[in-house]
Amino acid sequence: MRKNCEGIGEEKVLQALCEMEKLAEKKANIYSRLLIDTTLAKEMETLAQQHQRRAVALETLLCGKPPKMKNGHTMSEGNEK
Repeated sequence: MRKNCEGIGEEKVLQALCEMEKLAEKKANIYSRLLIDTTLAKEMETLAQQHQRRAVALETLLCGKPPKMKNGHTMSEGNEK
């Protein structure tokens, strides 16, 4: 991956990854509400939460402190698994 990122700042790469994680979380949340199979819906909900955690971790790397999650807590307040 280093070869593809040469000339691009680490901050821009982290921002791009963070945006991708947010989009993946959004899609997984949508699918979790659309799926009829409850087992698959729960799996998609879990996947959305994992994407949210990764986005928060990337934002922490960018900003230096964990941002607030949707439930109003930060990752350090017991939201990590």
